[in-house]
Amino acid sequence: MKNKKSFRELTDAELDNQVAEFKKEKFNFRAQSKAGQNENPAKMKELRRNIARVLTEKRRRTLAAASAAPAAN
Repeated sequence: MKNKKSFRELTDAELDNQVAEFKKEKFNFRAQSKAGQNENPAKMKELRRNIARVLTEKRRRTLAAASAAPAAN
């Protein structure tokens, strides 16, 4: 599991890649769960939270850029 600090160190492109990777992993995990091959059901919760962490960081950066732009003018 990654923490908030590690997501803050990533670039925007890396954050996009992380979201895509987590969503793909979540999809595969869900398919395994339906097939009865799931060994760790808590992993779904962890994946959802990591997706939320990445999206929150992206939103924080968007808001920071938007608030900095009018101040520069």
